[in-house]
Amino acid sequence: PKPIVSFTSNQVGCEPLGVQFLSSATLPGKNNGVGIKSYDWDFGDGSAHGIILDPKHIYTVLNGQSAQQYAVTFKAISDSGCVSDTQMQNWITVYASPKPAIMANPQFTTIAMPEIQFDVNQSLSKGIDFTDPKTTYHWNFGDSSKVYATIKNPAYTYNDTGKFKVVVKVNSKGCTGDSSLDVYIQPELIIYIPNAFTPGGMH
Repeated sequence: PKPIVSFTSNQVGCEPLGVQFLSSATLPGKNNGVGIKSYDWDFGDGSAHGIILDPKHIYTVLNGQSAQQYAVTFKAISDSGCVSDTQMQNWITVYASPKPAIMANPQFTTIAMPEIQFDVNQSLSKGIDFTDPKTTYHWNFGDSSKVYATIKNPAYTYNDTGKFKVVVKVNSKGCTGDSSLDVYIQPELIIYIPNAFTPGGMH
């Protein structure tokens, strides 16, 4: 007789997603694994196949996508050479860890014009579902005010000069990632230009 095969596992999560497979390969009238010569797994991501009954595999998202699905195939071969397999399409769903790209306009300014417009750049960021209303943003502007923002593109006015490390944390599909960018507020530069000259004062 052919083996009777099945498997289960956790199916959804953020990268790197560790998946523990639990499988069953039986011959009629025998316990699980008895009379089975070998096992073979195809995890769907092009990696080496597992050759044990209950393997663990790490999944990531390829090609900069925000999410990816993988089919999984489990095969068992009996001592008599009979083969059975089962395949589950789109069994594993992996969501990418967000990699936000911060844009600051301007990144360099003076205390005379201390307002900076921030944004999470959609074309440069990776792993973020901008269409999902559940995607959240948390901005820390790097100064001592402890003021935070929770929108995608906040504007912030600094009250002092210096170099400030701006951090945004993005949660998309339950996965969290962050990024930072330094902005610079310079002192106001005042140039004194006299409106009159004393005779003989210039040589």
